[in-house]
Amino acid sequence: MAMKIKVCILGDPSVGKTSLVRHYTEGYFKENYLSTIGVDFKGKTMRVDICGQTKEVIMTIWDIGGQTLWATVRSNYLNGAQGVLLLFDLTNKSSLLHIRDWYMDVTRVLGKTVPISIIGNKCDLDYNPNIEVIAMDLTKQLRPENPNIRFYITSAKTGTNMDQVFEEISMDVLNKIKGSQIP
Repeated sequence: MAMKIKVCILGDPSVGKTSLVRHYTEGYFKENYLSTIGVDFKGKTMRVDICGQTKEVIMTIWDIGGQTLWATVRSNYLNGAQGVLLLFDLTNKSSLLHIRDWYMDVTRVLGKTVPISIIGNKCDLDYNPNIEVIAMDLTKQLRPENPNIRFYITSAKTGTNMDQVFEEISMDVLNKIKGSQIP
């Protein structure tokens, strides 16, 4: 029987959340898009190795709109999430500076043990490498609260590190589920 997991992706508007999810789940990148209004859902079935056995996992990815208009209902969308991806745009420093706020929103609803990955997107574009250093420092600052927090750079356009991000968040979720089932 397939295991089902819920992963939410959050971040400021226009950081590439929808593009990353679409490329991962549907296999293509689209230059033009419409901003997500509220929430959108995509699913992906994958096979993962759990304790030497191959298991089927169905990941439902909730792409949550980043507009402040949706802040009041965002906690409803987060409820039940087992993993979270916090996305920022490597070419837009202010989107990185908001990651701590996104983190606080998520941990207020889901607690500080939920698997979280911080992702700098649009690595296919020119960006200041100091942004990446700041993001790695933020990840290190948050690690005492959440020891499993990860940091990646990706490109929704080229697919750089895309599979790794989703595979590792799913493994983190499955490991947490497995750990909670130990008496």
